[in-house]
Amino acid sequence: MRRFLVSSFIFLFVTVFVFSGGQNQSQAKSSAAVDYGKRTSGPNYWMVKYDQPVTLHVVNYPDGSVNFPSGDDPSKNEWTRIIKRDLNIDIVTDWISPTTEYTTRLNLAIASGQLPDVFEANAVQFRQLVDANATADITDYIENNASDTIKSIFAFSPSILDTAKRNGRLVGIPQFGYGTIDKPMNIWLRHDWKEAAKISVPKTVSELENIMAVFMKNNPGTYGMPLNKNLDELYYMGPSFGVYPNTWITATDGSIVHGGIQPGMKAILTTFADWYRKGYIKKDFMSMDSDAVRQDLISGRFGVQILANWWGYANGTDIVNNLGKDAYFEAYELPSVDGKPPVHPLPFDNGGYNVINKNSKNIDAAVKCTSYILYIARDAITQKIITFKEADDILVKAGLHTLRMFRLNNPIDEISNYEEIQKAVKTGDTSVFTNTMSYTKYMSAHEWVTKGDATGVGNWLQGYADFCAYNSNIKVVNDNRFILNRLMGPVPEDVAVYGTTLDDMLKEGFIKIITGERPVSYFDELVNQWKNSGGDAQTRAMNREYN
Repeated sequence: MRRFLVSSFIFLFVTVFVFSGGQNQSQAKSSAAVDYGKRTSGPNYWMVKYDQPVTLHVVNYPDGSVNFPSGDDPSKNEWTRIIKRDLNIDIVTDWISPTTEYTTRLNLAIASGQLPDVFEANAVQFRQLVDANATADITDYIENNASDTIKSIFAFSPSILDTAKRNGRLVGIPQFGYGTIDKPMNIWLRHDWKEAAKISVPKTVSELENIMAVFMKNNPGTYGMPLNKNLDELYYMGPSFGVYPNTWITATDGSIVHGGIQPGMKAILTTFADWYRKGYIKKDFMSMDSDAVRQDLISGRFGVQILANWWGYANGTDIVNNLGKDAYFEAYELPSVDGKPPVHPLPFDNGGYNVINKNSKNIDAAVKCTSYILYIARDAITQKIITFKEADDILVKAGLHTLRMFRLNNPIDEISNYEEIQKAVKTGDTSVFTNTMSYTKYMSAHEWVTKGDATGVGNWLQGYADFCAYNSNIKVVNDNRFILNRLMGPVPEDVAVYGTTLDDMLKEGFIKIITGERPVSYFDELVNQWKNSGGDAQTRAMNREYN
């Protein structure tokens, strides 16, 4: 712990020292007239091609989901070519690091002051950069260079946008998330087992237990549902019991408290301990990571799983290829203890931050590039400047998020995408689509339905099928059955210094209860240990920061 604190202090000191040297120079520049970017007329007022080439230096990490054409890669691809063609901006990649090493390498770049013009940063890095006065103030660049689509996203999620501000000024661009419909967890039931057993969708936790028992009886050698060593499935199922184990929630007195230490946790721990004793949960779950769970899944070892709407993307293709076309899982809303629809936690809906270097000479160009990505994926289609096929061809060749430093998710579109897909499913009319995402998802799912192309199973199970995840999730959205995670931004420093120590303490205690090593009454002792080991300090820090 002490080593961590010292290292963090040294890192922050170096960061501040490096960037403080450029502060006076930047302030001196600000006294001169600033060009906030050219603007033209029409709906794409921001899309002005520079008379002379403009260069933006970036850093990146690869997108493993993109199969680039021969000769292309993350640094040279269809995006870099059409950005050059339409805006006369050269994207120069200084370095590409493996995904697992990107954060470390960027930390070194931050500490040394060797930053590119534009890059992606996580929440902790972004806070350090802002504190070091290293990020560009882009407030006045938005008007001429950000598209109406970007401005609508900003207006749709002001609380998230606020996390990218300092003293009311915008100093970064949040990447946002996929919207409310993306957030609820689902109960997934294996289709062919469900049909063979002629069972109904479970509304209560006890009905779910009965389904596990039937599946195990009908399919010898299987178990009920997976639980990995990180207890992800227990946390995902919290809403079924009215608890939120890994969420900071609002107490009855308005204060912020940790959901994992609330008395209601005893009920879910009791249930999971009972399921463990009965064999519904594997005896060696403590040694299983997510990869081990997946191997059991595609080997047909269980028929119930708690996971998000992307279950099909992670598993669908392999499931139908390995176990048969009817072995897919259907998605439904989580059951609850009393049969009433559960209330789901709404996490802070943001990825990382797109950061523009304070010393960049082409801040306006960086904002224009962010507008351009969404323009191709959405606006150019609705304006009938390009066809769906032309836009889709770009995405197939280069992916949507290859240039991660310009990434901006559109939380507004995820619900409309689902609604457009459902309309097309019912009518067969593909003219309803307004952007490449909904069109591409529909066509992919349609290829599975009509031609058996298993690559479309994920899209089919997310928003196309009668039992798709979004059919359940839209009800949660429309009923406003959410509670907010009170961690609405970067983790406060007084919380971050503990790392995962306190979370690990709860997890280890929960495992002891589930496996029967300790009784459920041990929960009270565990809570006291958590509070005395820093939990109370974390709680005070959360209330100072976000209450």
